[in-house]
Amino acid sequence: MWYASVMINYHDPAVQEKHLTNFQKLVRWTGDIPDSADSYFECYPMAVFLIDALGRFTFFNRAAEEFIGYTKDEICDKHFRLLLTLDDLSDGFKLFYQVFQESVRQRSLFRVRLKNGLTRVVDLLAVPVFLNGAVKSALCIANDITGRVSQTPRDAKRVEVFKKFSSDLEKWKNHIKDQEDKDNKKSI
Repeated sequence: MWYASVMINYHDPAVQEKHLTNFQKLVRWTGDIPDSADSYFECYPMAVFLIDALGRFTFFNRAAEEFIGYTKDEICDKHFRLLLTLDDLSDGFKLFYQVFQESVRQRSLFRVRLKNGLTRVVDLLAVPVFLNGAVKSALCIANDITGRVSQTPRDAKRVEVFKKFSSDLEKWKNHIKDQEDKDNKKSI
């Protein structure tokens, strides 16, 4: 007897799409979103969690527990802002609004705070989960990309602004020095 070993690339969007479609079918069949997530995504190798319409975590799989550091008991019923850095909070609320109010999928980079205080960059896919024709939850799949990305787009913008500010500051310092030199020459 032999067994075929199949390597599944869970980072592949087509594979994720298949899993999301199957999960949505399971939700329609059971009528229960957190229990469906528990049975379908508990052993999924990527961090998966559910957020309800109030912004609270309702499901956290094992991979999410290992990555973030919080257990299900510690994180469930807590608001998602607990994990976002202050700089990414407004983007988090925008994404949350778009998923729940506009019923659209969103993908974005966020910096998350782990329980141990470290910050990691994740590529987050948030998908509306429908039950009886309405969005009841957001299913989120988080992929740690810290090692593959040097900075988030917001960080890049900050660096750009800082460089411009530094350049402008240097120009002002030179301008002030020139003015002082002119004033010193006039007084002599």
